[in-house]
Parts: sequence; C-alpha cells; structure tokens
Amino acid sequence: MMFMRAFADEESGEVEGLLGLAVRALDGDGDLASARQRFDSAFEAAERCANAEAMAQAALGMGGIWVHERRTLAASATLRARLEQVLPMVERGSATGLRVSARLAAEADYRTGEHAKVLSFVDQVRSVADPIAGAEVRSLAHHCVLGPDHGGLRRELVASLRGRDLADLPRSSSWLVTMNGLVEAAYLLSDAETAARVYELLKPFAALPMLGGLGTVCFGSTEQALGVACLTTGDLDAAVAHLRAAVQRNLGLAHWPAVVSSRMRYAQALARRDGPGDAELARSELAHAADDVAAVGIPVPPGHTSPAASDTLTCHRQGGTWRLNYGTRSIVLAGGVGLLHLAVLIANPGQEIHSADLVAGVSGLGQALRSDDAQALRSGGAQALLDRSAIEQYRARLARLGDVIDELSASGRQDRAEEARAEREWLMAELSSATGLAGRTRTFQDGAERARIAVGKAIRRALEQIAAKDHVIEAHLRESVHTGMRCVYRPGEVASRKLASTAHGASPIR
Repeated sequence: MMFMRAFADEESGEVEGLLGLAVRALDGDGDLASARQRFDSAFEAAERCANAEAMAQAALGMGGIWVHERRTLAASATLRARLEQVLPMVERGSATGLRVSARLAAEADYRTGEHAKVLSFVDQVRSVADPIAGAEVRSLAHHCVLGPDHGGLRRELVASLRGRDLADLPRSSSWLVTMNGLVEAAYLLSDAETAARVYELLKPFAALPMLGGLGTVCFGSTEQALGVACLTTGDLDAAVAHLRAAVQRNLGLAHWPAVVSSRMRYAQALARRDGPGDAELARSELAHAADDVAAVGIPVPPGHTSPAASDTLTCHRQGGTWRLNYGTRSIVLAGGVGLLHLAVLIANPGQEIHSADLVAGVSGLGQALRSDDAQALRSGGAQALLDRSAIEQYRARLARLGDVIDELSASGRQDRAEEARAEREWLMAELSSATGLAGRTRTFQDGAERARIAVGKAIRRALEQIAAKDHVIEAHLRESVHTGMRCVYRPGEVASRKLASTAHGASPIR
C-alpha cells in the first residue's frame, strides 16, 4: 500500500511538472509548438493517475490561446475528444467545468460561423467569480464575433469585462492603488469620462495615503490622484487645489518620491491654468522638486511633467494632413499655416527662428539668414503674405478639390471627403487673408512686428486644433514652444521656466 501511495505521489509530481513546463512555454516563452507537446504529455500522465482536474487543465492548454488554433482535422479531432472525455469528470458548475464547456462551444461555433453557444457562457461565468475563467470565456467569445456585422456584440463583451460601473470593483486593500492606476491610464488616454467617475469614487478618501496590500507599498496622497483626474477633465482650478494639498500631505508622510511627483504635477497644473502668479509659483515648485531630487538622489528626469522626458515629438506631412507623434500618442490633423510653423520649430529643437523666416516659408529656411524676403520683413519693408505663384497654386488646388470631393462622396469614402473639405476650407481662408479689395495681395506694411503677430496667431490656432484631438500633446507644445520675434521649440521645459531666449522677445504660448 505504501508503495502504491509513493507511486501515485511520483506520478502526481510528474503531472505538475509537465503542466508547469507547458504553461511556461505558452505564457513565458510564447512557444506554442513546445506548449502543445508538453500539454499533450501532461494529459497522458494525468490520465494514467486518473487526475481529472489535471486532465482538464492539460486539455484546455492544448486548445491554446485562440479558437481553432489546432488547424489540422486530426489535431482538432484530438482536442475535441479530450475535452469531451474530461467534461463528465469535472463539476459542470465549477470554473474548470465552465472553461471546458465554453471551449467546446467556441470550437463548434467557430467551425459553423456562429456564436450563440459560446455567448451563452458569458453570463454563466459571472457566477463562479473566477477571473481566469471569466477572461478566457470572453476571449473565446470574442474570436467568434469578428465579422463586420458583429461590432455591437464586441462592444457588449468589452462592457461585460469592465462591469457595469467602476463602483462594482471590490474594496480590497489594493483598491486605492487600483484607482490611482485608472486615473493615470485615463490621463494618458485623454479619457475624461473615466477620470470623472474615478474622481467621484476617490473624493471621500482624499485624506488617505494610497497603500497597497498591508502597507507594503505607498503611492502617496490620494489628493494627487484627484488632481490628475482633474487635469484630465480640464478642471484646472480643482487640479491646482488637489495637487497643492497633495504636496503638503506627502511632505507630512515624508514620502520624498511622492513629494517630487506631486510638486511637478502641481507645477504642470499651474502652467496649464496660467493665471496671475501661476508662472512664478510653478517655477518655485520646480525648484523645490529639483532640490528634493538632489537631496535624496531620486532619478527623476529634469523637466519631467507628463509623458516621459525621453518621449520625442515629431511632425510629418501626409498629403493634405499632418501627423504628430509623441511617445505612444499619435494624432492626424488637417493642414494649416500654424501646423507648418510648428513642424519647422519641432524639426529644429532648441534653434531660435525669426518669425519673418517662418512667414517667408519653409523653402527659405535653409538660407534663413540670407533670405531676401525674410530680410525685407525684418527691416520693415512690404512683403506679400502670399506671392502670385502661391496664390495661383492655391486656386488651382481649390478647383481640383471640388472634383475630388465629389468623387470621394460618390464612392462612399466619407472620411477622405471630410479631409478634402477641411483642406478646401483652409485654402479658402488663406486666400481670403492674403488678398484684399479687388483681389490685390496684402502685404506686411510694418515688417517684423506683423510677422510676429501672424506667426503667434497661427500657432495658437494650431494648438486649439491639437487640443481638440489630444490635450497631452497640446500641453507639451504650450510648455515647450515660445513665440515672439524669435520662435523656438525647447522640449522638456515647462512654460514657467523662462530661458535666455525670452530676452530676445520669445514668450510661452498663451
């Protein structure tokens, strides 16, 4: 009897070892072929010792990550046979039983192009409160509703994964930390709706520190999460108030990394609000943050405010549109003079460019200091806003756009048609601003000053356009672009940190 027990223990250990190797191959290494082989060996070993749970886990593992991953008829038949073999051996209402049943349903639905069977398990899996079973069943169901007419079903699956409301999340010892993560994710995604909901849930706990587990980790005061949520929703006064409180509470906790983070967020909120005295106060907070970093040796990048300081902003033209990429963020905008100015500044970080050179056009930037047009603007001579050749090109493009819009609309390509309409509106606005009575070309009568005003207005209009798509990119540009007689893009600096360039007439965007 003792020999039989020892033999059973040895076989059980073999099964556990094979399952562990299979899971590591699948989840850790992404080696699907090795994972299948090891799950197959684990199933055979579990079958020898009549371990139903292990047989079920191995059969589920053989199914892989996706539905119909076993492409050959023989492999699919083997998988189906093993799932059907273990189904009566496990409790139907258990997490394992539901996973096996859902896998069989998904494989059957996928083969016939249906989805009713697997979708029936989405509601059932809620009753077992098993996160692995829940995620797996929804993933299987998702693979069965990938058709072009299944958009509504896919959205319902996402909603079921998230739950009816964030308030449904269990109030565990890590709840505050989870809410903080949601706030930061909402900020990065510009998700004002989620940020507002998390703010509502967190507000009663403003006085508490965000602890994980039994005090094993602390992310600082909850006031900081509330302030970041307000940055996302655009309530800058509330953001300033919460982040000011976060600095004080984190100082009380003597949590220096949190102090530095809250100071920099506070400076960011002040710079974005840009009220009376905000710039000076933002400078002061950044200086204190720098002192704290130096005192305790925290490796925080200088000038860090929102995305990582290492994130690089790029601006590229794509036909009649511009694409701006900033770290993981990307937006596409209709063309405009302000975006052209920004593209030139972004392509030349740290280089001061006279506003007259920007007005003269990007074609003259290579010889900016020798440009006759730019020199005329600097010296006060009259210079056309658009030369005759440019006006003719604009009018020709306008004529072509009418046909393009008609063709795109007729073919049902409404997105492209809208882009063409936006380009047409921009061209009409440019022609209107560049020509006066009887079609005469307008000029900069007072040279450099008119160029400064025109560039500043154009860039501000572009920033409003950017803000409608992504407030993080817009905030970065407001903090980094300085306009005036000389314009400059200095990435990584907040607007309140004036550099020597301000002495030459450059000022942050207002």
